[in-house]
Amino acid sequence: MSEIKRSCSSCLRLFLSLALMSAIASFGAPRITEFMAANDSALADENGEFSDWIEIHNPDTTPISLAGYFLTENATNLHKWTFPTVTLNPGAYWVVFASGKNRADPAGQLHTDFQLSADGIARTPSARSDGTGVPVRVFQKARASRAGRTCHYVWLPCRARFIAG
Repeated sequence: MSEIKRSCSSCLRLFLSLALMSAIASFGAPRITEFMAANDSALADENGEFSDWIEIHNPDTTPISLAGYFLTENATNLHKWTFPTVTLNPGAYWVVFASGKNRADPAGQLHTDFQLSADGIARTPSARSDGTGVPVRVFQKARASRAGRTCHYVWLPCRARFIAG
């Protein structure tokens, strides 16, 4: 029980970015739909370890290549981890583990070269690599339970806006 309380109380701040090299359209762009910054029992990776994770969704009706997209937990380094050449099919979801293992083999599970920090404000800056704007996604804390597993806290997007870069 104290482990759950510790996980829940530490889920206050997370910086996470999804950036791309080309312009971001208002539709058709992949979205971060969930992430877990204190995974202690929800989803194991291929090594049986409970690393933090980020879920990417393609809400469009056409496939999206994730080549040229980036993930980061550091607002000053928006190109920290680059997606390999993988395609996200229409309506599909992709889980990327934020384990620090740095695995980018499209045939296996993807792992970022960083781990998530679950101690602060839940806000996700993302930027285009051309520096013309920064789409900011603010995430709201929510409790979730799915398919027989309980996620102590899941972060769901509640709004998105562009600010000058």
